Amino acid sequence: MATGENTMNGSYLNVIDQIYNASWTANKLSRFSLLQEAMQALLPHQPKAKTLKYIQVVGTSGKGSTTRFLEAGLNTVSSAGSLTSPHVFDYRERFSVAGQMPTRPQVTEIWEKKILAYMVAQAEAGQPALSFTELTILIALHVFTKAKVEWAVMEAALGGRYDQTQALQPQFSVLTNVGDDHRDFLGEHLWQRALDKGGIIQEGRQFFTSETALETVEILQNLCREQKTAYIDVSASEVAATKRALQKLLSPQALQQTLFATDIQYRNAALALKVITSIYPEADETRILTAFTRVRIIGRFQKIAPNIYIDIAHNPNKIVALADTLQAHFPKQKKIFVLGFSRGKNIADMLKPLLPQAQKIFVATEFYKSEDAATVKKALKAAVKRTSITFIEDPKQALRAAQEFLDLRRVQGAGEDTPLILTGSTYMIAAATNPDPYLEYINTLNDWRDPQQHR
Repeated sequence: MATGENTMNGSYLNVIDQIYNASWTANKLSRFSLLQEAMQALLPHQPKAKTLKYIQVVGTSGKGSTTRFLEAGLNTVSSAGSLTSPHVFDYRERFSVAGQMPTRPQVTEIWEKKILAYMVAQAEAGQPALSFTELTILIALHVFTKAKVEWAVMEAALGGRYDQTQALQPQFSVLTNVGDDHRDFLGEHLWQRALDKGGIIQEGRQFFTSETALETVEILQNLCREQKTAYIDVSASEVAATKRALQKLLSPQALQQTLFATDIQYRNAALALKVITSIYPEADETRILTAFTRVRIIGRFQKIAPNIYIDIAHNPNKIVALADTLQAHFPKQKKIFVLGFSRGKNIADMLKPLLPQAQKIFVATEFYKSEDAATVKKALKAAVKRTSITFIEDPKQALRAAQEFLDLRRVQGAGEDTPLILTGSTYMIAAATNPDPYLEYINTLNDWRDPQQHR
């Protein structure tokens, strides 16, 4: 064997993977053409004139926050909108222009007067239907076009190489990190997931990352060399400088009321700042950082009542970040958790970072896309030896039981400052806390008419 042939070559590995899975690959890549054809028909000026400039954001964790930071920062020097996922309570949460989601009449008009007629025509012509993700991208582009923004910051739905945001042919691609998520789709091993997310690295497209894991960094750097693209990363000193600058802007108490209540957000902010200042070197960094402090995202360590928080930490990386945040905010208190696990999650890995801080755990077992109750109980009983666990089917009842437990502790004089945290599945949190009962119901049955719908 020639010297160096056993060194990882990401591009070649991807080719071999595609050859072995040619039918699947062709189907996934054909979706790009399908979306581009829809853009051409519904937004004919977009694919040709490139009115919108696209920034694509990929990663295991932090990509939603980074997307919203980019939108906020770009609005200090230009105009921008963003698309993120998932939503917690209302579908409109996915879309933002200058920090505001569209109105219900706006979404209704876009669907009824623009997209639905195209979908019907495609069905009549025997063409494949657009998926939920593709439709959501089209709605976002209509929202942005109507608002006449210059920049569209698009969070990838899943992975990178085959995500529909690739069809937009973005000018800039941003990767927060590569962790343990969606093994069934992205690969069992870290290097597989790195190659998939690293598929956004393409010649002619600027690439930015805040990844720090050495194995992943090496893979991403190799991909950049293969694609003749610069590897632009965020250093530890840049993260520290961003943190110091933000701490000068606001008091510690004021920062606690922002996304910077969680320490990981400083890295996301540093990444977004680097992208923006690379595009606009003369931009005022203080104005950009001030804009970052005004970003609010539903479901990200959000206080919904005194001592009650929700956080959609639905993979092990996000759970670790949440555990660190809780330890920083409540270093002396044990916590009460209401947890829910979606199908396919590694329950033991999800639970492990929270156990040292847990006083009592309530587990909701019946909600949209929930893991089988018997599987959850078996996994938890194997992983948890000392902490008390109560299993309750309905998420609302699980929350109510947790609140009653907390109230009892307070009556006993032992739980005055005890925090109650709902985390894990986004669907569980929505089922337990959505203030709109009609949306809560329809969100949990979003594919009831066609369970086989391509999503």
